[in-house]
Amino acid sequence: MNSSGATEETRPTSEPAIPPPAGLARSGSIFKQAVRELLRAITDGVAGLPGLPMTLATLLSLPIRPVALGMIRLDRALTGWHRRRSSEVLGTSIAAPYLPAPQRAGERYRTWLREGATWRDLAWLALSLPLGIAGAAISAGLWIGTLEFLFAPLIEPFAPPGAFTPLFFDVNSQPLAWLMVLLSPIVGAAALLAPGIANRLRARLAGALLAPTAAEQLRLRVGKLAVSRD
Repeated sequence: MNSSGATEETRPTSEPAIPPPAGLARSGSIFKQAVRELLRAITDGVAGLPGLPMTLATLLSLPIRPVALGMIRLDRALTGWHRRRSSEVLGTSIAAPYLPAPQRAGERYRTWLREGATWRDLAWLALSLPLGIAGAAISAGLWIGTLEFLFAPLIEPFAPPGAFTPLFFDVNSQPLAWLMVLLSPIVGAAALLAPGIANRLRARLAGALLAPTAAEQLRLRVGKLAVSRD
């Protein structure tokens, strides 16, 4: 009671939020990163599907100058997307290797055909199809395999003979199914790591093919100096 005789009201104090254990937070971060890498691997796999058809279409169009110029523009737009995606994975920018295009179509046609970057673009587009499919299939397959291993004792009794083959293991009995459960942490660890490894390997190969060579970097610097002087 205060001096005026009024009773002081007690206000409830909010308790500070208890942070999650460090180990749990770290595990959640690893899982979220693994999911992001898995989605990236699948997205890049889908993006690689038109690569080989575009390479063949470009090669077939080379005798027809207007069509060839259009196809090379499309190739450069698509490889630019791959270049940006690989830069995100590697954490370093991959510069475009192209020299300024001449204004006249005939000169531009001859210049583009002489540029090594044009042919490296085609090589990358041709490789992006099998690399994308392999990366997406391995990454997604390991995640699916982890679930199959973990729930093998529940799946095996209902599967037709020879139909339940998680990661190509023929599981046809309960002892084998429980062995899959024991092996599931190993498969799960591989599922967490494989997408990131596949994405980095793919990005490094893309950087090796799509980045400018030392000679191209020199020509680009000379070109920029010439433009700045003008």
